[in-house]
Amino acid sequence: MAAVSMLPLALFPLIGIMSSKEVSKNYMKEGYMTFIGGVMASIAVEDSKLHERIALEVLLLVGTDIKRLLLGFMLTTAFLSMWMPNVPATALMMPIVDAVVAQK
Repeated sequence: MAAVSMLPLALFPLIGIMSSKEVSKNYMKEGYMTFIGGVMASIAVEDSKLHERIALEVLLLVGTDIKRLLLGFMLTTAFLSMWMPNVPATALMMPIVDAVVAQK
């Protein structure tokens, strides 16, 4: 479905309906690029297995008690949120949480 939504970006200039500059104004807004960048960073984290390393480090630092584990997730999310907006930070936390759940 996401690929279909990008079709106007390629087809409108080819068919002559709109120029590529006019079409890309609607696609290249800050919010969209932030979301796409966050998802791409999340995919990169999964591909490099960084999420497993972070999950194991959180488990080693805080332990496996539920309250401490929640504290570890909160601190990790706060650390990520220092440098990026909340949506990409949440997208990066999803593979980390999955890795912790798989380890526990």
